[in-house]
Amino acid sequence: MKKYVKKIVRFTEYLFDKKCQSIYVGFLEKHYLLIIILAFLLSGVSFYYGKNIKLRANFADLLPDNTKSVTMLHKVEKEVGGVAILTLVVESPDLNQSKAFAEKVAPQIQALDTVDFVYYKIDKSFFKKNKILYADLEDLKDVKNRLEEKIKTEKLKQSGLYLNLFEDEDEKSDKMFNFEDLEAKYKNKYNQDYLVDEKNNVLAIIIKPKGDTSNINFSRKLINTIMEIGKANHPESFHPAMKLSIAGSFKKQIKQHDTILKDLKQSGGIALIVVAILLSLFLKGIVPVIIAILPLVMGIVWTMLFTALSIGYVNMLTGFLFAILLGLGIESGIHIVSRYQEERSRNASPHTALTITLSKTGKAALTSLLSTAVSFYSLMFTDFKGFSQLGFITGTGLMMYLPAMYIVLPSLLIFAEKMKLLKMKPFKINPMLFEKPLPLPRIFLSMSIFLTIAALILLIFHKVDFEYNFKNLTNKDEVEEKISTKVNKIYKKSISPAVIMTDSLEDIKAVDDYFKNYIKHDTTRTIDTVWTIFSFLPSEQDQKLAVISNIRTLLGDKTLKLVEDKKNKMKIDEFRKMLAVEKLTIDNLPDYIKKIFTTRNGKLGTFGYIFSNVQLWDVLEAKAFADDVREVKANGKTFYTSGNPIILVDTVESMIRDGKIAIILALSVIFLLILLDFQSFRLAFLILVPLIGGILWMLLIMYLFDIKLGFFNMIILPILLGIAVDNGIHFVHRYLENPTRRNLLSVVKYTGGAIIMCTATNIAGFVGLLFCEHQGLRSIGVLAVIGLLTCLLASFIFLPSILQLLENRKNGI
Repeated sequence: MKKYVKKIVRFTEYLFDKKCQSIYVGFLEKHYLLIIILAFLLSGVSFYYGKNIKLRANFADLLPDNTKSVTMLHKVEKEVGGVAILTLVVESPDLNQSKAFAEKVAPQIQALDTVDFVYYKIDKSFFKKNKILYADLEDLKDVKNRLEEKIKTEKLKQSGLYLNLFEDEDEKSDKMFNFEDLEAKYKNKYNQDYLVDEKNNVLAIIIKPKGDTSNINFSRKLINTIMEIGKANHPESFHPAMKLSIAGSFKKQIKQHDTILKDLKQSGGIALIVVAILLSLFLKGIVPVIIAILPLVMGIVWTMLFTALSIGYVNMLTGFLFAILLGLGIESGIHIVSRYQEERSRNASPHTALTITLSKTGKAALTSLLSTAVSFYSLMFTDFKGFSQLGFITGTGLMMYLPAMYIVLPSLLIFAEKMKLLKMKPFKINPMLFEKPLPLPRIFLSMSIFLTIAALILLIFHKVDFEYNFKNLTNKDEVEEKISTKVNKIYKKSISPAVIMTDSLEDIKAVDDYFKNYIKHDTTRTIDTVWTIFSFLPSEQDQKLAVISNIRTLLGDKTLKLVEDKKNKMKIDEFRKMLAVEKLTIDNLPDYIKKIFTTRNGKLGTFGYIFSNVQLWDVLEAKAFADDVREVKANGKTFYTSGNPIILVDTVESMIRDGKIAIILALSVIFLLILLDFQSFRLAFLILVPLIGGILWMLLIMYLFDIKLGFFNMIILPILLGIAVDNGIHFVHRYLENPTRRNLLSVVKYTGGAIIMCTATNIAGFVGLLFCEHQGLRSIGVLAVIGLLTCLLASFIFLPSILQLLENRKNGI
């Protein structure tokens, strides 16, 4: 291995030797025009085919395809058609008119070939007819006992042996016989015939689409069609104040998709404008700015085509990578154009200036670009797609920028020189600048070490909090929140259930029994209810029918025929009619219930819905729910659940787990590449010291200002390693160019200026995110800006102070 490393080092040294670079510059001077034309043609083709790349804002798209919850979700989507529903919300002060509107519009929605079923009306007749079977077994036993007591009392009265010691005894006996308390208990259970809220102002029409929320075009078209149907039926003609709206995960997914897409376009535009302004100030002219930016834009466009062909989409965490590439890639362009200007201002010829620039700064830029690209590529070894796809696309984007930087950018410089578009001011050398040492290195180094150790100690005992509340990570929409609140008052449970699939009715019956027993003994109460087709059948039917048979026998007792109270006699007659029931099976259930539990291939009842009793937007509460329902052992088998709550928990856990791996991988790869370039453990360590110090300072600021890590901004940590390491690489490379080494102030002035500009452009790549409506994207911008500034500060305090103290020694570094 050591042998091959030496060969690579020797080849790199030969490649960036002045003679070799001079030959290469000569080649470019002959073919620069052809290179520029071909680059523009390739960019045009890439933009045409890559501009329509899709954004997927689903959490499932961030997990590996072999994740159990994802495979189960795909199975559910295939057999059931997804688990998400949407709700057409009808608001009106007149409930009767809302019902009339629902009766008219629901069949039209049901007729759509994109809709599985529509549920808005409860058929009470079936449950009313069989309501005695849906009563609790203990209540039926209580009825039997009361009847026995009543018959016993009446027989005593007729025998003349009845002795009433208390005046209210008869009244109490009659009240017990009237069953008023039991009637009150079941009074409202089967009275509701529509899905309405308690105030009867809001009516819900549940719509189960055949597609899922990941297909944004499908979701958007379906919602528009439903609203068109609603408006075409003129709700104002039913009541002037009637309003229609859509609620549910389909609507939320579209809103999140559109918000993220809008924010990404906005942040990208802001980034490009800010970068152009900064460059024009630093490079002093429009032409140098165009020369620095144009190859970068080409590289980004080529990356768009590559992404479209290889992956086909970007997810909610990789969507902003083009803004990152703008900030990352421009660094090399800044250093090369800046160094070229410097050499030309020293009266070097265009050929010599370009040769020196490519042989010196070009090598540092290559190391910087490769170390950043490979650090991103290292993220591909994580399972979490938010990291692996980001690493793959960004790493490839930086590699695509290599030919743009080493071929197109020098060709543009040659073109500008030929056209006399570049104006250079004479360079004035201050010889004292190369001899004067940096002031107060011990003080600055002591301050840096103190801050780093303080940050490390504080973070060991007080970790930066993680944001588990997803309400603080998505876009806020007060209108949508109000609609959701109204719908929740109707459903009284989460409308994002987990789904469990089985192979047979026997299995789902075992699952139903498992959850009934689990809920009965569970103290955490994360599960609200479980819906299977067996949930709609009365429980303990055999025991109930036995009790009902006893009650029927008791009601046939001749003694009850002698009851004088007409009201009680009527109750007895009504009761006899209620007792005319038989054991119910799945076949007896109404069609609208069967429809809910029918798969796409017509299989009935083999899956169920598990509704939570916790706030699913809180990942910690969602995790407690997921842990309770994720795996079910019943009927000698193991069944797995899926759905939005399970996917969300798996995504966050995967990101936290792989985030740690990503940081270690990125840091390791960066160190190895620096070591390969400088052939010195000491220099490699020196370059990493300010990087690690800057990250620790950033975490300290986060703790002090209560800035939390979260699902979105955690991705910045491995990204920041790849970005901020450039500072030390360019600084040390420039420092080593002068064999006397007494040139730190010169390095700070010239390379330091480029480093500041690079950091500024990196910040520009993220600053647009600060204006995002989506809170998660905004948190990325906040953390990136803080981290880039702390790493810049560490580069200018930590590294120069160490180098100056080492230089003060006779052997230096």
